[in-house]
Amino acid sequence: MTQPQKDNIALLRHALDIDPVESAEQIRFLERIQGLLADGRFTTTYKYALLHAIADIAVQKNDWSGKPCIIEVSELAERFIELYWNQSRNHPALSSPLHQMKGGKAGVIHLLEHASNQSIHAFKARTEDWQSTHREVEKIIRRYPLQLLQVIGGEKIPFLYNIIGSGQIELCENVAFCLARFHGLITGMARTEWYRMVLRLNPALNDGGRDLHTFLFETERQNLESYRGALLEFQEGRCFYCERPIKSAKNQAAVDHFVPWSRYPWDVGHNFVLADQKCNSSKSDLLPARDHLEHWLARYRNPQEFEELLARSNLQTGKEAVLPVFAWAYAGAINRSEPLWVSAGKKNVSPDIDLVELFRSA
Repeated sequence: MTQPQKDNIALLRHALDIDPVESAEQIRFLERIQGLLADGRFTTTYKYALLHAIADIAVQKNDWSGKPCIIEVSELAERFIELYWNQSRNHPALSSPLHQMKGGKAGVIHLLEHASNQSIHAFKARTEDWQSTHREVEKIIRRYPLQLLQVIGGEKIPFLYNIIGSGQIELCENVAFCLARFHGLITGMARTEWYRMVLRLNPALNDGGRDLHTFLFETERQNLESYRGALLEFQEGRCFYCERPIKSAKNQAAVDHFVPWSRYPWDVGHNFVLADQKCNSSKSDLLPARDHLEHWLARYRNPQEFEELLARSNLQTGKEAVLPVFAWAYAGAINRSEPLWVSAGKKNVSPDIDLVELFRSA
């Protein structure tokens, strides 16, 4: 971990004790987001996808200081593809992809519809095809939504970011903090307006209902079987949480997201542990309590053996961004007083702000 990353995570205590962004400014920020989404001049769903993508990446970039930060357009393109992947498939009620723009087929849908009959993870493994598609999506983002997202009421109001050359944006002061702080709210609002626009563009769907929302926004889960062997070897056949041997390890071991998928849908090696079925079922969508976090941080601080096991199978580690995501998840739990999971059969506990000290020493 680099010194700047350590300094950034150390700022988490400041973010929890004293917000670097005044409450009134946070409210103004949310009001601007509401104004952006209510403007009604969107001709495609791209702007919803862009706002969603920026908010997702802000969670990984936010250093809790309120300072501006850089996002590569290439990062936005990857998240764009992930958001549109399922949407580029034929909708069961239409036998064709959903309309996502007025008067024609959205370019991103056109690029993805012939590839989306496979998993996105399989497509990423086809390096040449993936890189070609990724470059074309970057071009679309630079040409349209990056230029237009901040146009509100016919006036360009650059309150989210400034465009730097052709390959980067710089989030404005306090924006990364606010996007991370209100990530669930902002992505939820973007999804609601995205859903409504899809209904307007596809009148044959009637009211859409829950099935449409699932079709639009359910994130494709990776087959985690490839991680099982590395985790089984690293943990010597024991459950990460209770540390008991896993009986019939191959059949009873579950690859578990330490920070639950429901909080941040992210399949990377450093977010995976192997758990027995009892612990995995009991933990469910909760964040693990202090003892488990300390155990995970011990692995994170000495990653060489673990990462070598992952590299052997060409598996993604996610090390550079995983600590900010974990800090964000635990900060949210502390701010909302959400219970933390201890173990199967034991009562959950309230989060303690002293958990922040663990991230400061990471």
